[in-house]
Amino acid sequence: MIVKTSPWPKSTKMSIMTPMKTQLFLYISLLFTLTSCFSPESYKNKAKIIESMSASIEKSNSNIEHIRASEITEEMILVDVRSEEETSVSMIKGAITQAQFLAEKEQYLGKKIVAYCTIGSRATKFAKKMKAQNIPVANLKGGVLAWAHHSGLFVKDGIEVKKVHVLSDAWNLLPDGFQGEVP
Repeated sequence: MIVKTSPWPKSTKMSIMTPMKTQLFLYISLLFTLTSCFSPESYKNKAKIIESMSASIEKSNSNIEHIRASEITEEMILVDVRSEEETSVSMIKGAITQAQFLAEKEQYLGKKIVAYCTIGSRATKFAKKMKAQNIPVANLKGGVLAWAHHSGLFVKDGIEVKKVHVLSDAWNLLPDGFQGEVP
């Protein structure tokens, strides 16, 4: 008699992704793989790529509000959840860092809070954490990439700039006239 046993110890718990998360992961991986094969200058419709990627994030995070760059108003509190390395290149004009927000979050309660990152993934995670604390936070759909395509302003040390940190050349989906800063 042959007994088949699992190679995994009984105490090992394997993470099982839901079909939707698996599909989203594969879709984003495919997009990233395809886009990394080309130079950013060859992208025909950067705004369409951003819209497609951010739509996938929105679809898999329907319990979070997603706001387009065109819907942002001066009354809203913009929270940049990117790393210090990224925010040192530029931030959306009038935005505060995640650290600033967390240190003084009580003063922002009752106001419309919108988090952003490069495309929306990290901002959505931040929004979920805040929602668990009963603080409603929306995601800027498409992040800094969408903001740049909307002709949004970026600043560094109070001076307007057309430079944005991007994760790699493959992520440089900025419109003409903007410079992508790659680590």
